[in-house]
Amino acid sequence: FSSHRHTEIRKFIDNNPQIDILCLQETKIHPKKLKTIPGYTPEYKHLDTIIGTGKFIAGGLAIFIKNNINYEVITVNNPVNSAGEVVFEIQLIKIYTEGSPIYLVNLYARGADQLSLSTISSYVTQDNHLQECVITGDFNAHHQLWGSKETNFKGREVWQWVENTGLVLLNDGTPTRLDKGRGTFTCIYLTLASPNIWASSAWGVIDDNMGSYHFPLFLSINSKIKENQSTESTKKYNYEKADWSAFHNLCKDISLQDVYSDDVNKFLDNLTKKILDMAELSIPVSSSGSRKQKSVPWWNDKCKKVVQERKNALNKLK
Repeated sequence: FSSHRHTEIRKFIDNNPQIDILCLQETKIHPKKLKTIPGYTPEYKHLDTIIGTGKFIAGGLAIFIKNNINYEVITVNNPVNSAGEVVFEIQLIKIYTEGSPIYLVNLYARGADQLSLSTISSYVTQDNHLQECVITGDFNAHHQLWGSKETNFKGREVWQWVENTGLVLLNDGTPTRLDKGRGTFTCIYLTLASPNIWASSAWGVIDDNMGSYHFPLFLSINSKIKENQSTESTKKYNYEKADWSAFHNLCKDISLQDVYSDDVNKFLDNLTKKILDMAELSIPVSSSGSRKQKSVPWWNDKCKKVVQERKNALNKLK
């Protein structure tokens, strides 16, 4: 989650304000250098330091949730193997909807075995009943069933777990990552869901990879989120009409004394607010809170047809 990637994601969010929740894996960000996205509440989970070194290793997760969404963070422990190594990094939030709550699992896999995988499913089941859930992230597992050219041990373990839990795989075989070493495409980022969510959802891979070798996954669920009492409008910046020279000069005038705090989170908030104030003085901005948002480009007639077919299939299974 570098400064450059942060900027790219901010632009993407500004151009797609209908995105309610954003999940990131392998943030590789130090707890003292956290980043924010205006209009969203960040929830970070960092991988522990290497024992005895004080250094942070690759990994880390983040979920950005729109400010008006009512949710709850559920604390989970990362499963470890017999050597004490982290097998999965797991982050879990409970999203309140007009119907049953949806459990969202954001994960990064360093390995895969049935014991560790069962730890994940234990968080989204109650009395052996699978709750409404979405599990997404980097599984680092290959299987021909989701588009890989080969099947490896981790892929077989993941698929066996999927069959045992009753989850539904949403991937359609579209590549989700470019292997820069081999120049080939792979499918290691997966999205799984409970049957009811699968029946009313549309899944896809976004072409705009924002300069990364990883392609973002998009999931639209036909479920109404229960909003908080107070909602904030989302600001949309018009970068094409921005006065970058003025913005540059204004930012040069920001004084450390104006934003500094011993509390790193308050320091970050102060600095972010200051920069956003400078942005509003030099970049045209409009509020999208009261405007009708454009429909997402992925949610078209084809997606609606897929949803209806899934509902029909689910009814037959019932």
